[in-house]
Amino acid sequence: MTSSSTKKCNHLSQSHNKGLTWARYYNDSKYSLPTRQLQHATPNNWSCPGLGQVCLNVDGAVNLSTDISSIGRLIRDNEGNWIMGFKQILCSTSIFNAELWAIYTGLKLAWDNGFERIILQSDCLEAVTTIHESSAEYNPNSLVRAIKSFSRKCWGIEIQWITREANKVADKLTKLDNTSQYTLLILEEPPEDLLLLLGKDITDSRDRDPQTDAWDSPLTWE
Repeated sequence: MTSSSTKKCNHLSQSHNKGLTWARYYNDSKYSLPTRQLQHATPNNWSCPGLGQVCLNVDGAVNLSTDISSIGRLIRDNEGNWIMGFKQILCSTSIFNAELWAIYTGLKLAWDNGFERIILQSDCLEAVTTIHESSAEYNPNSLVRAIKSFSRKCWGIEIQWITREANKVADKLTKLDNTSQYTLLILEEPPEDLLLLLGKDITDSRDRDPQTDAWDSPLTWE
């Protein structure tokens, strides 16, 4: 094995171990946490998930000039802190399929890293609506069927629609330059270009009145 390959393997191993460390924390904490209601994103702001949960924001984009698609996913804790992020370039596809790829691969990466209580948020209303349809498991689009099947694994997951403004960190991540073409890029630390947006999300989430942002029902287990 070459030196560069060894470094890459070590990097992926470290990322995976870090994810499992976080996952063990959330897995252990869920047994002692009281049931609480979720907060949801207001029209223009992102909200932190509940204690013991993580928020997975995803986005897909298509560059109209090059026809290249890209997807970005990031996981944050209940205080809005970055846990890990992922970015990847796809082959040419539609914007709808790019959004579905972001959702599917986001769920898979969360599952592979051991997270079990997840709020997944996407700004693609068509994708979220399609996934929640009662006939989704029979949808002709294989990605829709795969997402529906994945969401029924033994974990707590809520798939939500949020506005593009509330999903601006994932949107920015998706559109950042990716030098590793078609290779999954794992980000243990947030890119510098995202720091201001991440900080604003945390500030906005803390400044809102939780009484006005509480959901009427607890986390849905699908």
